[in-house]
Amino acid sequence: MALLTNPYNYLLHYAIVCAAIPWLYSYFNDQHRLATMGVEQAITKSWDRVISLPTINFQKIVVGINCNVDVIVSGVSMMNQLNVTVVENHADHQTMDSMEELYETFIHFFSKGAPAERFMADEDAFEKLVRLTEHKDQKVHHYIGGNAALMAQKIASSFPTATVSF
Repeated sequence: MALLTNPYNYLLHYAIVCAAIPWLYSYFNDQHRLATMGVEQAITKSWDRVISLPTINFQKIVVGINCNVDVIVSGVSMMNQLNVTVVENHADHQTMDSMEELYETFIHFFSKGAPAERFMADEDAFEKLVRLTEHKDQKVHHYIGGNAALMAQKIASSFPTATVSF
């Protein structure tokens, strides 16, 4: 009985209770949060558990060249500036040889709300599109494109001491 009345043991009991309450709260709160988590969040959380930073501190990273600059403009304003005659055909062209085919492909994907990336085979039409994007009335955004360039950018930002070589 003397052990229970010892004031140092009461402090030990209080310390255990004070440590157990936050642990229980975080444990049950985490279980509740995991149960209400969406599929995407659950997948991301599981990948975060599996993927870890490299244990070897590397100094050089070599990345192959496959990059471009993506120019993002408003498709509707671009089509309005092209002054293409309205066509009834709304087809998907894998390769575009004229402004009319560009317009048809744009209408095809725009009506579905889907993005598309196609090749413009006509050099003159391509040059005209580039000149239109350089017009001062266009709101233009430039982004790095190509998988290698995006990977190099991610590596450079994640590992600031590493040297990225091209």
